[in-house]
Amino acid sequence: MTSNSTINHALNILLLSGAVMFTGLGAPRLWDRDEPRNAGCARDMWERNEWIVPTFNGELRAHKPVLLYWCMMAVYSLGGVNEFTARLPSALCAMGSALATYAIGRRLFNSTVGLWSGVILSTSLMFGVAGRAATPDSLLIFCVTLTMFIFVLFAFPSKDGSYFPQPRWQAALLYGAMGLAVLAKGPVGLVLPTAVIGMFLLIQRLPMSEPSNHRASVLINMLRPFAPLHFLRTCLAMRPLLAIGMVLLVAAPWYIAVGVKTDGAFLREFFLTHNLDRATGSMEGHRGGPWYYPVAMLVGFFPWSIFAVPLVLEIFYRLRFRDKQSDAYLFVTCWVCVWVGIFSIARTKLPSYVTPCYPAIALLAGCFVHHLQQQTLHIHRYWLPASYATLAAVGIGILIGIPIAAEKFLPGEAWLGLLGIVPLSAGLIAAVSWYWNKTSWPAPLVAAAGGVVVIGILAVGASRADLQRHDQQMVLALAKTSTTESPLVAYRVLEPSWVYYSHQTIPELLGLPATAARLLEEHPGATLVTKEQLVPAIRRELDGEVQVVESAPHFLRNEHLVILRRKVPGPSARTASASQGKNL
Repeated sequence: MTSNSTINHALNILLLSGAVMFTGLGAPRLWDRDEPRNAGCARDMWERNEWIVPTFNGELRAHKPVLLYWCMMAVYSLGGVNEFTARLPSALCAMGSALATYAIGRRLFNSTVGLWSGVILSTSLMFGVAGRAATPDSLLIFCVTLTMFIFVLFAFPSKDGSYFPQPRWQAALLYGAMGLAVLAKGPVGLVLPTAVIGMFLLIQRLPMSEPSNHRASVLINMLRPFAPLHFLRTCLAMRPLLAIGMVLLVAAPWYIAVGVKTDGAFLREFFLTHNLDRATGSMEGHRGGPWYYPVAMLVGFFPWSIFAVPLVLEIFYRLRFRDKQSDAYLFVTCWVCVWVGIFSIARTKLPSYVTPCYPAIALLAGCFVHHLQQQTLHIHRYWLPASYATLAAVGIGILIGIPIAAEKFLPGEAWLGLLGIVPLSAGLIAAVSWYWNKTSWPAPLVAAAGGVVVIGILAVGASRADLQRHDQQMVLALAKTSTTESPLVAYRVLEPSWVYYSHQTIPELLGLPATAARLLEEHPGATLVTKEQLVPAIRRELDGEVQVVESAPHFLRNEHLVILRRKVPGPSARTASASQGKNL
């Protein structure tokens, strides 16, 4: 392809990803729980001109490293503190990831595959969520995709069969990008990209063996990459000392500085609690079995996940019967399988943990679409109408499901279910086009449906849902009147958005109801926000001397939040109290 075509492809991807990411980006308020924490932490650091220690609500925030906060602080300096500027770094990183995915596809396969890969990634649901949220997920996706692009740029095509950057400066650049990923999310930014590249090299460097269906042969072939001598040679070829040195050069200065300024508190909490403990045990109720990530990816990669089964079959065929692009398929497949496999072993599970492999899935889907249009797929032709029927079925599910859910959680917003008309129509038209052998139609239809659905859910739907956050409005109205003598305190429920939008520290009480009762006794002017089901226990502790000032439904929860205050004695009570004093 000419340079003009490459520029046109890049511009098209930037325009599409920009439309998906920036439409209504700053309209809804920050969503609990992570967005207000991250944006508020960056705001606290920016206001204090603090570039080392992250804090939120008056406490050390050791959940994530500093790179996202630095990006937000830079944007705050230019555009002020608001929802748009808080989410802007993620949106820009998403556009960069889409562009890098195009570049990888162009290098490994061809420019058409690259173009479709960028389009597919930009219109997938969970990638849109990451790119429109003030969280480090989009930043990590970009750093990982950048790392893989550098690897592909210098390793493909391989002239000597090594498939690893040979000049020292190229390997240094590769590991420097991993250092940025470590600043974005922690050790995962080094461990997983290295594992992906390492697994690819372990398999690719093996001597060719004849395919066999014998069970013993299959088992031996699975274990061959981990033969001790072969494993050691491959690890040494990846220059581990250079890897450690470059990652330390990029990331260590901040980690050392924050460790010194917090007397090691940040390092202990971040590495032990938020990395080791999350890997070895489920935290905050985020658990799941081996089915968790396959299901999460089917939802998160919608609408392109309608091709999941035929895509897996096609990739299996192309890996089994090798051709000139087999090494490229192998690398991208390793990217997906290693990432998902490692997080499947970890005990704490979240859908966002596997989003850094979404560019790889987009590359595989881009190859699938390219062969679909060229009519060179190896799968049975009836898999395609089944996929289009799935898209139409999802549309029907949206038409029915959203009004039912809205009746309970978003009253008055049942009309959002009309969004299901888009995938329903796209699926039906794609099925008709398959019948008439119009192979160029389905992919653009799915892309258009994906873009509309993602924008509809994340821009329009989110803005409408934001209007239902009555609990936040209730708490913030009271926060405006709180003082040192009449503080606002949360008991066993605290949403970070209350802290962010009130611009004040809100203490959170835990423990038994007696703790809350003691606060109201010692500070008669205090206001307590808590869950409705906790009120009877608090009343018993205070002999009924507590009143519910206001209540509101807890957003997207099947419960109510209430505002409690100590009862002010009436005239008769005060008279009785005075009489008792005289008698004494």
